[in-house]
Amino acid sequence: MKFILSKQIYTVYVVCQVIPVKNSQVLDKIRQTYRVQYIHDVILPMPSVFEDNLLSTLTSFIYLNKMEIVTMLQVSLSQRIFLYLDEELDILQNH
Repeated sequence: MKFILSKQIYTVYVVCQVIPVKNSQVLDKIRQTYRVQYIHDVILPMPSVFEDNLLSTLTSFIYLNKMEIVTMLQVSLSQRIFLYLDEELDILQNH
């Protein structure tokens, strides 16, 4: 889907989840990181024009957010695995 607005072409992308994420905190953190990454990569001017401190701070913020997302996903996945294993164990014990 393309839109022409003030002689510029904008494309709308649809993002699909590869791994279903039900935790709203993780989804919010992913959205926040995506937006800050976009600002860092696209909107801000070149480092020579802008303060290096801000770019450094944004880079650190993005990195820490990504680490937090991975940690939250690992915890969620490990909980799901243990729940599945508990259910399987119950089934085996009942037979």
